[in-house]
Amino acid sequence: MIAVLGFVAVTLLLEALIAHPHVVWPWHGILGFDAVFGLVGCVAIIVLSKLFGSHVAERREDYYGEGDEG
Repeated sequence: MIAVLGFVAVTLLLEALIAHPHVVWPWHGILGFDAVFGLVGCVAIIVLSKLFGSHVAERREDYYGEGDEG
């Protein structure tokens, strides 16, 4: 956990020191926006795929029928 927090701190420090020379969209000027946007995007992909898997792709336990021999 300490390593992750250290990595985040170094990333934010480098982003503050080595800023983009031009900002096309206003939100790209916010410190740490890209990191937060990436994290939120990854979490959203995971949550949506779990919901899709449990409600759409997953089958019931008796999907093939119980006791149907041959």
